[in-house]
Amino acid sequence: MEKFRIGLIGCGVISDKYLKTCKEFDFIDIVACASLNIEESKQKAETYNIPRVCPLMKSLMILLLIVY
Repeated sequence: MEKFRIGLIGCGVISDKYLKTCKEFDFIDIVACASLNIEESKQKAETYNIPRVCPLMKSLMILLLIVY
């Protein structure tokens, strides 16, 4: 089965629930995350082994390119 490649926008407190749940599914691959607070994004990326962190201003365009 081909994996769904996902970019997460918003790395606040609730994102932990999303990220933990996504890690339970083999067909979901979180490839990037972005947030208003770049340090928060970096922390989530490190905690959940997400390969790319994007600044929010560029995130929509970058995440679209990564996912597709």
